[in-house]
Amino acid sequence: MNLESFVTFARPPPKALFESTPIFDRDSVFIAYVFRVSSPEEVRAAVTQLSKVLHASKPATHEMYAYRTMTLRVGRDGLLGPEDFELRTGADDDGEKYGAAKILKVMEAEGIIDAVVVCSRW
Repeated sequence: MNLESFVTFARPPPKALFESTPIFDRDSVFIAYVFRVSSPEEVRAAVTQLSKVLHASKPATHEMYAYRTMTLRVGRDGLLGPEDFELRTGADDDGEKYGAAKILKVMEAEGIIDAVVVCSRW
């Protein structure tokens, strides 16, 4: 029996939809993860889950990420069509120069919405 058997969650913790194979470049290892998200709060939860729980035993040097979500505009209900929605994007380099911008650019080119892509570097 472990501590997790005693813990209950209002929501299940975020689970990665995809984990890349490791990429070795010079003295670094990179692994990318994709999580389904629908708000900036869910982005933070996914990144925190990855960095504080999944990588707790061997923390990554950098956890750069980018996200794109389609959200309802304030005061709208979605019944009036596309004008009720807005695309929210964000990125964090976590000290890696231009890393998150490159992730966001690929997400835009591929039309990925309601996801966060996190690239961990060791």
